[in-house]
Amino acid sequence: MIFEFRDEVESFISQRSVNELRKENVCVLALMPESQVYLKQLQIPLLDTSNFFGKQGHERALLQSKKICKFIKSLLVIKDDLGVKDGYIISFLFYTRLFIHYIFWLIEVIERCCTEWRIEKIICCSRETKHIIEPFLNKAEGHVREVVVRVAKKLDVGYELFGSSQIDNGLFAQRLKKNISEIIKYIVYQTKLRVFKFKIVGNKTILAVSRSYNLGRVLDKFKQDFNNINIVYLNNIHNQKSKYTWSFLFSVLNNDVVQMPSIFILSKKRFFKRITECISKIKDARGCEDVFEYKDINFKDIVFKKIEEDIVPTICGIYSQTMYLNKFLKKYKPDIIISQMARDINYNLGELASMYGIPSLLISHGSHVPPENEYEMIEWEEHSLGLINTRYRYIALQSPWAKLFIDRVPVRSEQVITGPLLFAKIDKSKKCSLRERIVPELKDKTILLYADTPRLRENFRFYVYPTVDEYISSLNSLINTVREMEGMHLIIRFRPKYYLTKEQLANLLVESDCYSICSEGAFEDYLSIADMLVSYSSTTIEEALQNKVPVLLFDRDGKYCHIKSAQLLEP
Repeated sequence: MIFEFRDEVESFISQRSVNELRKENVCVLALMPESQVYLKQLQIPLLDTSNFFGKQGHERALLQSKKICKFIKSLLVIKDDLGVKDGYIISFLFYTRLFIHYIFWLIEVIERCCTEWRIEKIICCSRETKHIIEPFLNKAEGHVREVVVRVAKKLDVGYELFGSSQIDNGLFAQRLKKNISEIIKYIVYQTKLRVFKFKIVGNKTILAVSRSYNLGRVLDKFKQDFNNINIVYLNNIHNQKSKYTWSFLFSVLNNDVVQMPSIFILSKKRFFKRITECISKIKDARGCEDVFEYKDINFKDIVFKKIEEDIVPTICGIYSQTMYLNKFLKKYKPDIIISQMARDINYNLGELASMYGIPSLLISHGSHVPPENEYEMIEWEEHSLGLINTRYRYIALQSPWAKLFIDRVPVRSEQVITGPLLFAKIDKSKKCSLRERIVPELKDKTILLYADTPRLRENFRFYVYPTVDEYISSLNSLINTVREMEGMHLIIRFRPKYYLTKEQLANLLVESDCYSICSEGAFEDYLSIADMLVSYSSTTIEEALQNKVPVLLFDRDGKYCHIKSAQLLEP
């Protein structure tokens, strides 16, 4: 039995019986935390994916991913009337690649589970998949059925599909909300372009993407050191914890924010036609059938449906935003553009800046370490296209590792050695007072701070990031060790996702009072009170080392080591 979502378990039980899941000859595979937690509450034995992907799965998937991206890129031609092209191609490959990774993961896990457990029949939900014109998988979208049918035929085992209850995934409401917000953005953009004066005479204007990832701290320093600085933002500058409606209204009414709409561009139809013709050529190209295979299972039709229904409309939306951004840059021509990321419209911002001769600086919010093998190179090279290897004229090098990285992965930008700008900064003199305020009950304990970014569904990055089940497995391994050690406490610094909430994580971790899960408050405060950081590959590793906080690299599967010069400890 394979379950991806909780509602699939509920549908099965309502149609059959919960006792069917408890039979001795039944193996239950739960793919997501929400189904794992629900099955656990029902006291049904289950398997997660951690033992069915592993190091080999990460490596195999990356090699095939590289072949597919190389094939698509050789035939992909996207260019607008302004001459902007790189941003569209990179965005297209980024979204397509992440969806392909999800399919790889499903094939690898389901096939290996069937083989290792000598499965005779697979039962799964025949889920209705609806599209929202978003490049990522939506919260209720699943493709297990398509993969199960293909795996079953390959292994010559039986399969059975059961229907799902009508799922209210709120897609209509989401589409309506998106359309209304786009109309408001359009009205506000046109009003601001005609009425507001974004460039003040005698002042220098900085155009920034947003204040996130500590860029606000850098921009505030500009304003502090120079009294003639005017800063304009392309995205919200509100506190990210604010409610959506309030934050949206804030950006609408704020003079310093000008968001780009993605509607009412007449040339969009012509651009859409060019892309769809290009996609059709790729689809019909010689070798396409063979390259869209993984472990002898063809999935070409699944991928191209996603491309046509979700990814192409997204690229067209980026095109519309680019046209509006072009008008804004032509009219106001900022003195410098600063960004901490370069995906979608933010990548195109760098391209447009180079066309208009506007100085542009990228300060990556990530940590970049030199790749040491083929698998690291594949993933970190693609990762760099959104953070350090872009069309911005200048790139800030914040650490010697970043310099070593671009020696391995050459970039077009001019290098500016700045030292750390966006990394967390701590004041060790405040360690005791912060402990008293944040965790008074732990003031006399040795604190391990665990920080990492587990990936699942729409944002798989193999090998250099753990999957969610690997993340949970590693945490349980660490907890089992920490609870045997006197005077030590583990703080898990956690960013909730729709596929892994704080409550779900707590439910899937072993019970113990030796750890706590913290998702509120500034990361800098938690780093300040920590005696050691534990991580797999997070940017927090470099943030800790920059602040002279010891780091323990932890991967219980032994597949990846983020810092190659690290001292190896015995198992």
